[in-house]
Order: sequence, then C-alpha cells, then structure tokens
Amino acid sequence: DADGNDPFVLLINAVDIYRDGEGDRDAAVALARRSYALNPNSLLICNVTGYFERDQGNYEAALACATRGLELSPGAPERFWSLSNIARTHLSAGRFEEALLWGLRAIEANPDLDEALAIVIAAYTQLGQMVEAQQTFGEFVTMHGKAAVASLLAKAGGPHDRYLREGLENAGSPDLAQTRAARI
Repeated sequence: DADGNDPFVLLINAVDIYRDGEGDRDAAVALARRSYALNPNSLLICNVTGYFERDQGNYEAALACATRGLELSPGAPERFWSLSNIARTHLSAGRFEEALLWGLRAIEANPDLDEALAIVIAAYTQLGQMVEAQQTFGEFVTMHGKAAVASLLAKAGGPHDRYLREGLENAGSPDLAQTRAARI
C-alpha cells in the first residue's frame, strides 16, 4: 500500500488525476497542495504544484510555489521550469512586462524550451511589440516546427491560457489566424 502521507505519492496521484481529463481537478489540486505542505523543499513538488495553481487561476499561490522552487535551485540546470512557470503565471494574470522578463530568463536558462519561447512571443504580442513577436515566432518555428506551435495551442485550452493563445495566433502565420477564426 502506498503511504498517503508521502508527498511524492500524493504528487504522483495528483498528476494522474489531473492529466486524466475526466478526473477531478479540484481533488488533484488538493493532493498537490498537501504534497507541497508536507515537503516544500522539493523542486519537483514546487513546480508541479505551482503549475496546478496557475492552471486554476490561483496566481499568487502559483508564484509562491515557483519562487520557492527557484530559491531551492538558483543555479541548477532545472531552474528553467521555475522561471517558465513564473513567466506563464504573469502572462496568465495579464502582467505582460513581467511575463516577458521572466520568459527571457527562462530562455537564457534553456534556449530550447518551447514553452518559454511561446510565452515571450505572447508577451511581445500583448505589449504591441509585433516585430519582436514575429521574429521570435520565426525562431520558434525554425527550432521546433509549426507542429510544435499547433501542439502548444492545443494544450493551451484553459481559460487561463487566453493570452498565450492570442499571442501565438496573432504573431503567427495566416493558417494560425484561420485556426482561430474557425474556433470562434
């Protein structure tokens, strides 16, 4: 039997429930929060709980978790997950300048991270910096291909991903604009 007080068992259960689109997201978030309460010194637990909090619209809690993760691993190669989570939370909250700054830091930590590039594209777009947005979009497509853009758009279906979707669609090619028009 799995230990119901083991923070990693709780986190695995939370991820399993959360990923299963038919699962109870509130229950998954509750498990992640319990995991975090039991072990706030795990980078993995901080980042996953922060992601869940952001996805539920709990931006300040998401930032607290991601910031804790960054405090735990300021020089670790994996810090890009915390940086990206902070950037995406700011983007979701409509704080575009902060999203851009944190997104650029995430790219600096891991230039291949598609999520960070997408956040930077969206932030540039929301700030009206279309030249930079389109240039970064071109770099993204060169590095990851258009299929990666479509994949990110497909995953960004929640209400807290509005600015990410809009940014990618507005900075992108005409086929992305057509995809958006078809959804409306």
